[in-house]
Amino acid sequence: MPYSLTDTLLYFFIYSFCGWLMETILCSVQERRFINRGFLNGPLCPIYGCGVTLIMIFLLPVRDGLSNLAIALPVVFIAGAGLASAVEFITSWLMEKLFHARWWDYSHYKYNLGGYVCIPFSALWGVGAALTLRFIHPLIHMVISRVPALAGQIILIAGLVILAMDFISVLGVVFQVQKYNTRVEELA
Repeated sequence: MPYSLTDTLLYFFIYSFCGWLMETILCSVQERRFINRGFLNGPLCPIYGCGVTLIMIFLLPVRDGLSNLAIALPVVFIAGAGLASAVEFITSWLMEKLFHARWWDYSHYKYNLGGYVCIPFSALWGVGAALTLRFIHPLIHMVISRVPALAGQIILIAGLVILAMDFISVLGVVFQVQKYNTRVEELA
């Protein structure tokens, strides 16, 4: 792993926030009103944090090991598209099985797999992986590398506590809604 556990988890939070911000802006512009995207109440989409963290762990060594940019970028694009699509597929499938709901559905796109993933978005994830590893992550790494270790650990612990509280509160609401829906179905 190219980074310490603390740095890796800080990257998870940064990219979870960036994913939330990107999705919230895109959906809010489309709907012409504020849309809080994601599963959680707070400003995080953990699927982005997981996806980029896995891309960092597996593809930074690939990128750094290939000195020829003309080879490295396509390899990162293809591998990034595959890795991000796998994360997206597993996450969507699990959330549907656990919560009986879909947070996204690509069924109306050509070449989709169960509506969980589709080729156009997989290609976007590949472009995102290549751009992130080439341009965005080096800038974020420069900032994170200047954060004192103790400060990073304090920020991380606070972030993990807040994330856990948010996740637990959302799960409570989801299970209450499921319980209510079961009662309504029994009465019908």
